Amino acid sequence: MEHPALEALLAWIAAHPAWAGAVVFAAAFAESLVLVGLVVPGAVFMFAAGALVATGTVQLAPTWAAASAGALAGDLVSFWLGRRHGARLLAHRLLARRRELVTRAEAFVRRHGGKGVLVARFVGPLRPVVPALAGSLGMPWPRFAALAAAGAVAWAPAYLLPGIAVGASLALASEVAGRLVLLLALILGLTWGVFAAVHRLYARLTPRAARLAARLIAWSGRHPLLGPPVRALVDPERPDLGSLALLGPLLAGGVAGFAALAWQVARTPPPTPWEEALHRTLQGLRSPLVDHVMVALTELGDGAVLWPFGLGVLAWLLVQRRRTVAVHWALGLAFAFAVPPILKALLAVPRPPGAMVAGYAFPSGHATAAAAIYSLAAILAAPALAPAWRWLLYASTATLVLGIAASRLYLGVHWLGDVAAGLALGGAWAALVGLACRRHGGTPPRGAHLVAVSSLLLALFGGTHIALRHEADLARYAPRVPLRTLAPAAWLDGGWRALPAWRNDLGGRRRHPLTVQAAVAPAALARALAAQGWRPAPFRARDLLALLVPDPDPQTLPVLPQVHDGRHEVLRLALPAPGGRLVLRLWDAGWRLAGWDTPILVGNVSFLGAARPLPLLTLPRTLPRFDGPREVLARHAGALVRAQVRRGEGGPEWDGGVLLLAPPDITPPSGG
Repeated sequence: MEHPALEALLAWIAAHPAWAGAVVFAAAFAESLVLVGLVVPGAVFMFAAGALVATGTVQLAPTWAAASAGALAGDLVSFWLGRRHGARLLAHRLLARRRELVTRAEAFVRRHGGKGVLVARFVGPLRPVVPALAGSLGMPWPRFAALAAAGAVAWAPAYLLPGIAVGASLALASEVAGRLVLLLALILGLTWGVFAAVHRLYARLTPRAARLAARLIAWSGRHPLLGPPVRALVDPERPDLGSLALLGPLLAGGVAGFAALAWQVARTPPPTPWEEALHRTLQGLRSPLVDHVMVALTELGDGAVLWPFGLGVLAWLLVQRRRTVAVHWALGLAFAFAVPPILKALLAVPRPPGAMVAGYAFPSGHATAAAAIYSLAAILAAPALAPAWRWLLYASTATLVLGIAASRLYLGVHWLGDVAAGLALGGAWAALVGLACRRHGGTPPRGAHLVAVSSLLLALFGGTHIALRHEADLARYAPRVPLRTLAPAAWLDGGWRALPAWRNDLGGRRRHPLTVQAAVAPAALARALAAQGWRPAPFRARDLLALLVPDPDPQTLPVLPQVHDGRHEVLRLALPAPGGRLVLRLWDAGWRLAGWDTPILVGNVSFLGAARPLPLLTLPRTLPRFDGPREVLARHAGALVRAQVRRGEGGPEWDGGVLLLAPPDITPPSGG
């Protein structure tokens, strides 16, 4: 895609397709092998193999065959080991630590017989255990082999196809911008990480909550002052004791975290070097598509959403006659909106340079309010939910709150310490109010009803606010480009070298040269080229349906927008060509001609072809051909061509040539 290491790997696999099959076979084999499959993440390899299929690096049929063969081989070896070693194998220390899993697997096989072997292939924890159990229980091997073969053939696409879908999405994203691929991968990875972390934390704390409660109750019996409130909070008969086990660390960690960050800010004003580095990195990854997502997340943390959301929940609690809970909810609202402005005024920490937002930075008001209000709603709803749903509620809430906090960093209006302090402060207050509500005997509201009401209010007020404010907020949070000027004669007489030579996408990589500079208004240039067949190439989401048409005409494929320096093109024209289209892309580089109200646009002309990784999937692909398309534009631009100049740099796909376009009345160059 757009990363050197990944491109090197793809190139190696493309050059050695037989080895790609061997790697897929080995991964499927290891993931299916008893004992080994418990620790080898073979499903991740299958997912990655599917992504490689989507890029066209490997073919679907041989990859499917290799995965199925590896899975079948692993099952057969596991079956043989179970038949030969039986109880001794199942007593291995790796399985001894998972005795409950082995017991479940054995009961599963006894209950379902051969059907269980087929179904277990699709159940992650059972997959590497059931074949060995089937062997130890004496299942005839021909019957097992037939079932295992059917399961392996059906299992391979179940893991390859999601990888193909993600790989195709990333391939489309890489056509737009390499930074978009990286950001999408980060967003997906962090979302998965939040859900996995909350699930694991809740699963680990819940079984230990009863033991912790017993110890605290014994301790509280010796302390007459602290004993009663502690006993009220950790009553072992509470059905939500696992939730309480989460609130204690959240309260303690939030208080300690905020205190440490506030002390650090008071001692050494931000930014620290690593905060500054993170800020520069995130601003260098800005992409218009992700801007939409991050601005929408920030808007969900605006007061225009949180105020009506909070008042709506308060009204519902009063209607439900949950007055004690309503009082505590009102305390949560008051803190979320009153305390951050006071702390900001006291600490007076300035925002990052260029932030188009008024006020001080520490702590982040958005992070504090979102953490306090949304987290408190989850804490109040959790006690009345079934345990299996509580962790999902906490994980969803954490994802929303962290998304709002991350949007403040991405949009460049806060330092990391501001956001971390806001999360710590808001989370601690939500935990404290939640514990106090339990302490004062507040009858928990109906959990499912509160979740439904909160979701409806968030969708209503959040959706309305986004619809009304989104375009204005996009402009408000847009990256600021400093404007620079060049005299017309200076531009034509060598000043063009000051403008960028390569499209700025990810990590300063030199992949798409900027072979055109045009001091022409976009509309005027489009009119001038229309006579030669160049037409605007707008992009609409519905155009993506053309990717699924069998054997489509390459000239009907969508022309995806591309990103330079965090911005989409201001002009995108296409010209039909054999096997595809020539595409002219021009961006505003922030340069102006002195005395002229015209930007100097930078861009290139490239050939847009098609790649077909699957029979029913065609992806547009910009091919590394830049010299020939530039010459076509030079012929078609006619009197607008002022010079064809050459940089000292270039490569196999670009000879270093740059085409300068401007109206005829621009001062002619005084030299090359």
